[in-house]
Amino acid sequence: MTSDTIRQAPRQVGLRRVLAPFVVLALALSLTACGSSADDRPTSGQQPDGFPISVTHAHGQTSIPSTPERVVVLGGSAEDAVAALGVVPVAVPEEYGTPDGYTDWFRKHVTVELGAELPPVLSPGKDGVYDPEEILSYAPDLIFAPYSGITESDYQQLSDIAPTIAYAHTPWTYGSWSDIVELAGNGRFSARCAPSAQREDLHLRRVAGRRFHGPCRLLAG
Repeated sequence: MTSDTIRQAPRQVGLRRVLAPFVVLALALSLTACGSSADDRPTSGQQPDGFPISVTHAHGQTSIPSTPERVVVLGGSAEDAVAALGVVPVAVPEEYGTPDGYTDWFRKHVTVELGAELPPVLSPGKDGVYDPEEILSYAPDLIFAPYSGITESDYQQLSDIAPTIAYAHTPWTYGSWSDIVELAGNGRFSARCAPSAQREDLHLRRVAGRRFHGPCRLLAG
């Protein structure tokens, strides 16, 4: 591991792009809630809870071997949805324009709804980049960076730390809703978990509706 740094993502993203990769993360974090049946047995090499799963993105394919429990979020607009899935990230990006680096919704949801402590904030340096050594110190089992600008070299560094999910095609963006199907693992998300996926999607839409109003309205373009 070198002392190279990982660049932070810009803050302006569209509402659809904010929601898209969280459906994929919902697959990784809540697949066990879907249950199983005699017609839904694990395939060869697959655990009873549906893992491992594979996620395809701009830098290749990432295998997630088991349910993530220590998620580091890089880039903006992701920590709210991770928390909405009931998982408190072990480290989150700094939210600009806030007194402590957290969105109001994230702060309240983590401390009140989940009854947990707020995670550390990753503060980029003066060049707007993150230090991978700091990321390593949080011992993540998943690095979630769909709205980042990580390069191939950055991705390799991060992957040495933990499975890393990057943007679908273009840095600083995620892509269209059609990308969900590919990242969800050849439709397995909708095949295995359609009812819960629909409920989760509605929940995330409600979360996003609360998030992208008032002073954050410009982010919903």
